[in-house]
Amino acid sequence: ALRIVEKRCAMTSTVRPFIRRSSASAGLVVKRNNQLQICNPIYREVFNRKWIEKQLANLRPYSEAFRAWYTSGCEDSSWLLRGNALKTAEQWAADQNVSFRDKQFLAASKQAEIEREIAEREKAAQLERERKEKAAAERARKIEESAREQAEIQLQNANESRQDAEKKLNKANKRIRLGSIVLTTTLLIASCLGIGALFYVQDAKNKADKAKLETELAKQEAKDAQIQANEANKELDAKNKLIEKVNEKLKISNEKTIELENLEKELKKQVDEANLEKEKAEENYNIASQNLENIKLESQVTLDELKIAEDKIVEAESQLEIAENKANEANQKLQNAEQEVQQIQEQWQNVLALKNLAQELSVAGQDAAAEKALKKIGMSFGIDNEKVQQAMRLSSAAEAYYNLGSLSKGIEDISLSNNILEEELADDKSPEKMSILVLNKQIQGNILEAEEKKNEAINSYQEALAILKEYPRQTNPFQKNNLPILTAVNVESIHRNLLNLIPLDSPQQDDRNEIRTSLKKHLLAELDNLMQQGRWQEADQKDYGFLVFAGDENESEGLSLEELEKFPCGDLNKVDNIWLRNSENKYGYSVQTSILSRIYQERGIPFYSVDWKSDSFIDWSGEAYMQFAKEVGWRNGDRETYRDLNWGDTLIEGHLPYNYLITMTLRKIRRIYFISLFEMCSLNPNI
Repeated sequence: ALRIVEKRCAMTSTVRPFIRRSSASAGLVVKRNNQLQICNPIYREVFNRKWIEKQLANLRPYSEAFRAWYTSGCEDSSWLLRGNALKTAEQWAADQNVSFRDKQFLAASKQAEIEREIAEREKAAQLERERKEKAAAERARKIEESAREQAEIQLQNANESRQDAEKKLNKANKRIRLGSIVLTTTLLIASCLGIGALFYVQDAKNKADKAKLETELAKQEAKDAQIQANEANKELDAKNKLIEKVNEKLKISNEKTIELENLEKELKKQVDEANLEKEKAEENYNIASQNLENIKLESQVTLDELKIAEDKIVEAESQLEIAENKANEANQKLQNAEQEVQQIQEQWQNVLALKNLAQELSVAGQDAAAEKALKKIGMSFGIDNEKVQQAMRLSSAAEAYYNLGSLSKGIEDISLSNNILEEELADDKSPEKMSILVLNKQIQGNILEAEEKKNEAINSYQEALAILKEYPRQTNPFQKNNLPILTAVNVESIHRNLLNLIPLDSPQQDDRNEIRTSLKKHLLAELDNLMQQGRWQEADQKDYGFLVFAGDENESEGLSLEELEKFPCGDLNKVDNIWLRNSENKYGYSVQTSILSRIYQERGIPFYSVDWKSDSFIDWSGEAYMQFAKEVGWRNGDRETYRDLNWGDTLIEGHLPYNYLITMTLRKIRRIYFISLFEMCSLNPNI
């Protein structure tokens, strides 16, 4: 049977009693000869030494080093922790109820770390001392050599100066002695020769004066030589003093060297004493540790202690689980933050790219397209989904490339935008996603049309119309809660581009009729939206645009008489109802027809009619029309001008529609044809 035997580095004090009691109570082990033996072969195979080592490894962050140190009998110092590993272990142990052996392992690691630091500091101090001693000795040697060389040179110069002075003094003494001899001889000769030698006496006197002068010169030279000798002696004394100072400095340097040697000895002595104290402290620590271990081995664990140990284990497991959960949450948050940072960086790169495209459009003279691109940048930030933001910016970039003529780049960005939308549409069909998708189809159709790929362009426009039809709420450009990603101009452009690509004589007439019906519906919705916002002047112009589209298949400059005669009454009725509904029944063709009819009745004349063939009125009254124009506010005095019309909130009955563009025809009075047309259709003005 496998035995659990306590070795030199024993099991932790908190785990060992728990294992003993729990294992014995569970019937896993029995106590024989004061040792635990496994009595169940199944548990022996499951809870083997590998299992124990694995569990212990999970308990310690330094388990591998601890086991190796433990296996070596706690003697192999190479496994002791150091540096950051030791700090990490100490931080972990501070919050744990670690065993004595763990404390011993950490204490040994700390002691080894301190010894290494002391050794490194001693080594560094020794190297610094040796370096300073060597440098001081070298400086002293150089100073001594330099001083000796200078002293020898100066001494040699002084000796040479003294020898020269002595030579000059000897020469002067010789001249003095020679002059004295000459003078004495001359005087003797003069006294012997008497008066007869007066001439010679005078000559001798002259020679004596000359000799005396030479003697004076010789004395002066001797004096100068003596002065030079004295100066040489002074210089020699100064050099000797310099040598004495050098010797003094050498003496001081030697004293400092001796002092450093004494300090080194003292430090070594202190280190030895510290090591001795450390050994004593270690010995006392080991003795105390052994005593504590013996006390623990001899003591019995009470039930309360066992319960406390079990509670601590459960608490530790709970704390470990909480810590792991927090770590997982932190890692997840870190990953999310990294992803967000990456997405933000990509977003700003796309924003900058689109901004640069807007600048290129502006340089190319396409200011409206540039302004549109910049608006799309700001609009994209109103979308919550960051991927959908990216899809919109790519769509805007593709449109900018199309305007700049870079068609291949435009197709590339449209493909990337569609790929993003395809993934995101799996979750929901939000207005932003569907609007961008329709816009992509339109831009793609524009690019394909520019590349003269007619059939592919038609397919793109038809896909856009299909989305508009299937998702009217999400793609409604007049929905107040929707971002204005898809505008009324975009929707109208999709319809008109398709109509231009499908000719009148095309076999696809059914498709063409369906497209016209869809565009009429859109134009009427746009007209209704303008009136709801009180934008009456734009509504008047949009009204005429609708009438031209509804009555003229070719959409020429205006409606001919033939087209007016055949104008669909149903479309005129729809337009009239929109005017009535948004103006509290004050605007509309039916209102204008009623006013004009009343004026004719008041004048007792029959209401006029139109001769479509001759382009003339029957029973026309110019005075009745002038009265009508004044009542509806079209005439100001004798003038009738477009700029004098009222576009404000004050509604004048019958004032609109005016159909300004119709006045551009040769006969301004032609706008009355619509009133006549309304009368001809026999429509009820109250509908």
